[in-house]
Amino acid sequence: SDTAYLTTEVCVIEFPNVFTPNADGPNDTWHALNQPDGFSSFNCQIFNRWGNLMYEYDNVAGSWDGKNSSGNMANEGVYFYTVVAKTKNGKEITRQGFFHLIVK
Repeated sequence: SDTAYLTTEVCVIEFPNVFTPNADGPNDTWHALNQPDGFSSFNCQIFNRWGNLMYEYDNVAGSWDGKNSSGNMANEGVYFYTVVAKTKNGKEITRQGFFHLIVK
């Protein structure tokens, strides 16, 4: 008989492409759709279209409520994000993209 060892590693983090922080329940925060547990580090930065940092968090279970650093609702529009994470096995994962903030 033989022994086989199987290891799994997180390789995909998915994010929504739109969110509506209007306090109706669904889509009130922008966050990872899947929140895998296999990271030793995680950092997400959200920028407006002029490249200004709007929000940053360092936990895969974190989220953004659409408010700026002053606590006011950010303007409706397109925002960009970058994610840099490292798995517990040392593999670095980077992800970048954009999403629409819709204020209703």
